[in-house]
Amino acid sequence: MEIPEAVRTAKLKKWATIFEDRNQSGITISAYCQANGITKSTYFYWLHECREAALKTQSTSFVELVASQCTKEIAQG
Repeated sequence: MEIPEAVRTAKLKKWATIFEDRNQSGITISAYCQANGITKSTYFYWLHECREAALKTQSTSFVELVASQCTKEIAQG
């Protein structure tokens, strides 16, 4: 079953706030998830969904990718 677009947009915004909060907290993803009652699989599912949504909203052009940020997110998990 597919999520209605308005609900999906609201969830993406909610999770973007969660990711920002986690980044500012300075703690690991595992510790953040445990402290906030979030499973790591749910965290990474929505991280993937947010990244995919961000890619869809950007224009088609070349973008510099910074591997260190992606590696940091994965390593902290």
